[in-house]
Amino acid sequence: MVFNRSYNHKDVLTRASMTIQIIEDVALYKAQLFSSNGNIFSSTDKSSELYVRVYKGLDDVTVKFSDIVWKRFTANSENIEEDLAWGEQHAGKSDIIITKDDIKEKANIQVEIYSLINGERTLVAADFISFIDINDMQGSDTPPNNPKHGDLWLDTSVTPPRLMMWDSDLGMWIEVAIAGKDRRNLIRHSNFYKKNFDYWTNVNNATLEIESMSGKKWARIKSNAIKNDYCGISQIVNANAKGQYSFQILSEIYIQSEYPNGDLLIAFYSINSSNIKTLIKEETFDIKTEAKVFTSTFSSLADTSKIEVIISGQEDATFDFVVTNIKLENHPIPTEWELAIEDMQDALDQKVGNTPEEVFDSLTDGGKMQGIYIDIDEHGQKNYYVSGRYIDAYNLVVRRKKDNVETLKIDEEGNVLLRVNTLQIVGDTGQFEDAATENDIAWKLEIISSNGNIFKNNIIDTVLSARVYKGKKDVTDELPASSFRWKRTSTNSTRDAKWNDADGIGVKSITITREDVNQRATFTCEVDN
Repeated sequence: MVFNRSYNHKDVLTRASMTIQIIEDVALYKAQLFSSNGNIFSSTDKSSELYVRVYKGLDDVTVKFSDIVWKRFTANSENIEEDLAWGEQHAGKSDIIITKDDIKEKANIQVEIYSLINGERTLVAADFISFIDINDMQGSDTPPNNPKHGDLWLDTSVTPPRLMMWDSDLGMWIEVAIAGKDRRNLIRHSNFYKKNFDYWTNVNNATLEIESMSGKKWARIKSNAIKNDYCGISQIVNANAKGQYSFQILSEIYIQSEYPNGDLLIAFYSINSSNIKTLIKEETFDIKTEAKVFTSTFSSLADTSKIEVIISGQEDATFDFVVTNIKLENHPIPTEWELAIEDMQDALDQKVGNTPEEVFDSLTDGGKMQGIYIDIDEHGQKNYYVSGRYIDAYNLVVRRKKDNVETLKIDEEGNVLLRVNTLQIVGDTGQFEDAATENDIAWKLEIISSNGNIFKNNIIDTVLSARVYKGKKDVTDELPASSFRWKRTSTNSTRDAKWNDADGIGVKSITITREDVNQRATFTCEVDN
């Protein structure tokens, strides 16, 4: 570790720099459409509320957007047509009502979210739902003969009826939707955001832990003893008879383990109304030390009312692997992983508050002594400790009580800020002390930005102010403005030279706008001796 004090360079008393950067607010958002009444209109269905929600991570930021465009596409002979008048009628709304008249047998409803990026109207998120009105559709127990690609068939051999579409590429009928049900993830708590195993069952006493790696929460499943049966986790979900399902899971070997095994075993069981379990499918995947998504498809049985998904290590072997982003979808073609609808709000509610109870529950995993643990010494005294293993410190900040100044800051990129009056490093063999006092004169320059140093969408408005310290004393006001000199460094050296001569001489603060920054620029202030 190296500790540097401020130093003089030629006639420069002290120097500091700040980099201003523009980032574009693109690809940060995800739009999701929700229908209150599913996407299948039957004889009893009259309307459905359709609403869009825009997320930035897990945060609902829908209210930030007013430029919302709705589009309706319907099939006319061989062509797909957009109803422009319908779109204009619903423009700017985050919630709309659709009726049978809006569907007209089959329609795709699409929503687009726009924002100003670099002064231009830019699409930042979109989603769509396919709606089908089966009111006038004739069903049958057997599929039609000689189907063409895209043909629909209402299968009445099951209850409720299911809508099937012929896929000529696959050479099979695939389920478009289950009447009254949206296509979605059926697995609860599929990414372990709670840092526990809620909704999951431990199978055959597997050793289970939650690990944080690569910005995700993982379920670590391990066994150092050979088991001749499933050993892992399982979850039971509601399902439909003779339905088609797809499954996906992200997995990799836990490389720090002493007994890793490269096989992941997934089993799917059908459970009927009498609670009788029947194996539908069992599949083994060879996992490696690099994360990979594994997929599987299957059909439920004629008497299926529930499905059990078992995630296990290989039978008759030791194993140690991690899994996350698990999805069981009521459709044979898998789509991108997403939380179950029931988990979305719950995930938002998992954010840690600042009450003593909330902090305690977070550290202890809901009261379980994990983050906080107890050690009893030889005198019988209980000593409480915090285990860093269970703490993710994103943007750790320590502030000085008297003036709220940051004295220690560690951001999510690993950058460390340390501001001290006296620094002591104590080791087993000695002590290092660096004391900056009034008698030990050191000059320091800080640049303070009134609005930060990262700006979005080409909107820049901030004031950079120079603060000069002699030891611990702020002497900015004691120095003449003529001692201050600002310089700009960017990719355009010619414009930098012009800016330096015109804007950066003899001022203690400067106003930075869009005209001063082209994507990125570094502003340096020097104080002459």
